[in-house]
Amino acid sequence: MTDQSLSFQSKEKPKICAIDLEQEIVEALRAKGLHCYSGTLGSQVKVPNSGRYDTHPCLLNFNFPPNLHEYDIVIVDLQEQEPIEYIKSEHTHSSFKGSEQLVLLSRYPETVFDPRPLSSNPLGVRLQSFFSNETLIIVFCSAQETSKYHPVRITHMDSYEENPMQHSLYEFIPFPLSLRNKMGENVTILDVTEDIRSFLQKYSKDFIYKVTFQHPTRWRQDERKEIKRNDFILLLTNSNNEIIGFIDFSLGKSAVFAFPQLQDKKKIFFA
Repeated sequence: MTDQSLSFQSKEKPKICAIDLEQEIVEALRAKGLHCYSGTLGSQVKVPNSGRYDTHPCLLNFNFPPNLHEYDIVIVDLQEQEPIEYIKSEHTHSSFKGSEQLVLLSRYPETVFDPRPLSSNPLGVRLQSFFSNETLIIVFCSAQETSKYHPVRITHMDSYEENPMQHSLYEFIPFPLSLRNKMGENVTILDVTEDIRSFLQKYSKDFIYKVTFQHPTRWRQDERKEIKRNDFILLLTNSNNEIIGFIDFSLGKSAVFAFPQLQDKKKIFFA
């Protein structure tokens, strides 16, 4: 463990942005007098593409605070939720400025539109200024999801489809990650500081991992080879010694904590 983790100080009452965290937890944090914004990467939508020629326009439905750079902590829960029903009015611009608008086209055989991988990109853009301060991001990891999107540009004359684009769920993380979907429950806590180890031991039987990570590397010029980054601290591994939890200190004054999913996240906030 590095001294960076020990020197990281948060405010007594930090401003928290909770993205897709259970509303019950958000309300409980607010009841404690904390400023907690409830945001989202967006809900998956059940699209009624039942026939070969069916298509439906879809809009992104993410919600982030406009002043995200003023927050101290961002919590992102990537746990997949049940899709909601498709409501046409929610995927139509009720008011619009400009001469062109862009929608995303969902077509057969797709029956679930997942906005989260695409929404992860603008979240990452907003986090660039967030990380310029002493801040913390906590991620409850889930399986990697990659989706292809089909944008359609609409003008007063016509509409035309643009080139498809592909995005992945972890794009908001501000450093490259190599990961693989893999599920399990057996976890090993590594040799970290006593306070962090004690914290992790409380929940070791409640973790469910759905993705594993490779240790990121950097180029060492004097040896002309890639070496493992020493600012990437391993917290948890599975039975195959694959990484399932870590802290990353590559962002200067800020840090990224990544944990597996927890069966009951309320424990971690209100133990």
